[in-house]
Amino acid sequence: MKKLLGILVLGLLLIYFVALALAPNNAEAKDRVVPKDSTTHLSKDVASLGEVYVSKNQKKYNIMIVSAEDGHPVRDGKKSLRFELRDGDCNPDNKGYDDDGTYFGGDCQTNRERIEIRDNSTFSKGEYWYAWSIYLPKDHQTVYPANLMLGQFHFNSNNPCCALGFNMDNKQSEYVVSNFFADHDWAKGKRDSAVAYFNNNYDFELGFLTQEQMLGRWNDILVNVNWSHKDDGWFKLFVNDKLVHEYHGPTKLKGYKIKFRFGIYRSSLHRWEEQQARDWSKCDKDKLVEAGEFVPLFCYGMDGKIIPKDKRKVSKPKPIPTTIVYYDEIRAGRTKEKVVGNLSPLQ
Repeated sequence: MKKLLGILVLGLLLIYFVALALAPNNAEAKDRVVPKDSTTHLSKDVASLGEVYVSKNQKKYNIMIVSAEDGHPVRDGKKSLRFELRDGDCNPDNKGYDDDGTYFGGDCQTNRERIEIRDNSTFSKGEYWYAWSIYLPKDHQTVYPANLMLGQFHFNSNNPCCALGFNMDNKQSEYVVSNFFADHDWAKGKRDSAVAYFNNNYDFELGFLTQEQMLGRWNDILVNVNWSHKDDGWFKLFVNDKLVHEYHGPTKLKGYKIKFRFGIYRSSLHRWEEQQARDWSKCDKDKLVEAGEFVPLFCYGMDGKIIPKDKRKVSKPKPIPTTIVYYDEIRAGRTKEKVVGNLSPLQ
């Protein structure tokens, strides 16, 4: 009987220690999913930003810290940040206010979906360096003509919104940087920001990575900025350690501070819906001009001309595709050495 009891005790102890070995420890469990609706610090394996704020109301799959051993792409180290945005992932609590306090609606009311992480540090003046590595899966699907933003330097205000925006999925399916300060009249307060934006009066929109260069591989982005509302500012963009563009002039508006955001932000979703529904009657340019309306984007082909009537097809509406993006090695600092000093070369 004693022998049988001893075997039973040994068996239970063996099961306990095996389970303990297989179960993740508390630190690892906390590291797998980024806490929601709060400020937190990201794992040093993926970022060095100090305190960050995570979008509210996220679902479990929206933001995860994932590992190479589980088959996920990782730029350096053992982990990366995985973002996923599905059709309908709008954020009702992400409320927008103009400078005068006027509420213009949350994401769900304004045709937007997003899941972002915001660096809580603010930048008002001086030279800074920012780095991140980005990876899009090979099966990435365009959401054009809706907008897809993968990184932005945002004012501490919603109007105007941004100093620099990094967008994907334009007509050429490129990773594009938009520098709103190339419009000097806007930067110096001589033109309303909304007019500058919607009339495309800023003249700098640079496509610097093609879809072929983006999908299924890591790319390193490095931004060097001297934040200034005067002409002594500058903006330099490096891609995979090569300088692809350099701009000199104002980089911010007087009295505003800058915050860095990254993740997935989709806007102007009505364009996707319009393209799917394709009410071709809205493509009659002469009638629309008389009524004071704009011709919808879905009316235009890749050549920039309105699609001829004999080429117009009726298609069944489809939901907007899921977008998945990986980020890694997200850094910010005063010197280049601080943000990329220990980064291993791209394979």
